[in-house]
Amino acid sequence: MDLFRAATQRLIAPGLSVAAGLFLGFALRPAWPLLDGGAWGLLGLGLVVVSWTWATDLSRAFAHTWCAFGLAHLIAFPWVIRHPDPITAGTGALAIVLIPMLIAAAWAVLWSATTGFGLVARSMVLSAGTWLVDYGLHFGPMPLPWGLPGHTLSSWTWADSMAATMGSPAVAATVVLAASLLTGRASDGALPGGLATRLGGPVILLALIIGFPDAGLTTPGAERSQSTQAAGATLKAALVQPGLDPERWDSLSDRVAYMVPLTDSLLSASNERADWVQWPETTIRSDAEIQAAHRAAERWSLPIVTGALLRNPDSTISNAVLVLYPDGLESRYDKRRLVPFVEAIPFESALASLDEGSHTRSRYRPGETTGTAALGQARVGFVICFETLFPSLATEAAASGAQALVAVTNDAWWSHPAAADAHLAFSRRRALESGLPLVQSSTSGFTGVIHPDGTVHEAIGWMRTGAALVDVPRPEHRRSWRFAPLLFVALLAAGLGLGHGLGLGRNLRSRIRVDAAP
Repeated sequence: MDLFRAATQRLIAPGLSVAAGLFLGFALRPAWPLLDGGAWGLLGLGLVVVSWTWATDLSRAFAHTWCAFGLAHLIAFPWVIRHPDPITAGTGALAIVLIPMLIAAAWAVLWSATTGFGLVARSMVLSAGTWLVDYGLHFGPMPLPWGLPGHTLSSWTWADSMAATMGSPAVAATVVLAASLLTGRASDGALPGGLATRLGGPVILLALIIGFPDAGLTTPGAERSQSTQAAGATLKAALVQPGLDPERWDSLSDRVAYMVPLTDSLLSASNERADWVQWPETTIRSDAEIQAAHRAAERWSLPIVTGALLRNPDSTISNAVLVLYPDGLESRYDKRRLVPFVEAIPFESALASLDEGSHTRSRYRPGETTGTAALGQARVGFVICFETLFPSLATEAAASGAQALVAVTNDAWWSHPAAADAHLAFSRRRALESGLPLVQSSTSGFTGVIHPDGTVHEAIGWMRTGAALVDVPRPEHRRSWRFAPLLFVALLAAGLGLGHGLGLGRNLRSRIRVDAAP
């Protein structure tokens, strides 16, 4: 019997890990059928927790988690491996291996450290660890937001209110807590209170996610937007999407010459005046293109917001946003969060100090400052492509007084709309968490506006060439994500108190039954 049980455990846990990886991969590619991305993510995270209960040692806990998240990354992010630059494709493949490995290592250590805990306490620690892994990697020296638990639930619209107030990591941590209470095992046996409590706890937690009250937390000094426009008036952005595949986009000798006629057609046909023109990431790549864009801005009497690849004196490249004003002035924001292994080598300075003869060097140089600029009668903040995966960048812009987020991205080289759908889900959470509308222009789609309440208003579809004048609502308030740690700690404390209370109630009932026995 023991041999049969051991063999069963060896088979069930890997099977659960593979199923969890499939579901998490479906969550990160929302175009998969049957269920929406959020439902796949909910099932996937639950199965990861179940696989932990079948692990018998640290190495198996690590292997199960690595299998789940590694498979999820392989399903969700094959576009990294298919990148047209072979060096980038190779380093991207390395990232698909290493990023799930680091996530699995953190969770396996938590699993091992809590093997002797009671079920309630262990579930709380695993939940807190999930939150720390998800939250902490947004701020660490090596940004690793791909496939983090919080992002696997980005398409789960029922969790919007909790995500808006406490951040996406809190949603994932609460799901892990519910799954652990429902399916977990610990040294003290079952959860106090029997089956009713075992089911009731997770149901209460999931109901809390769905019905979480929106606190509407605002940043200090972020009162209702004041401007010379009438209350409720909107901004206008002229968005242009080239709709070209990567080869055609990169082979253009003058991308500005391609974008100007599209913009001209839109502005001449519209009866309303735009506040700014917005082009996608990597549009400008030379001084000649900058000068041509300046001439267009002067002719239209409108600022142009455009992505640019700018070469620095040290031969590195800055992935930047340029704001080109009609009077010839410029404003610049350099991308701060570079794609690990693709745009930058993590821990590059430490590696160079270990090997003085190493010539390994990142191709791109990160920016250092929060980017905001005046556009029309509003101030906006900037994020570039990969940066829409970082809640802190969006809320920093809100704290700096931005009334909207402007995102430029190059999604064409993903070659599949499912990746753009996943990117859209991440961007949607940034609008919710910051309380700001997000205006995105892409080379291929999604191009449009996401309102602060999370509603998506697409202007130009996948791989379509076109231009559109869109309304950008002014936010009533800006959110502050800095309250998230305190709120999550309070939630965990309440859950721990509830668990102890249930245990105390069970003990009292047991004593009453014992005392009443003849």
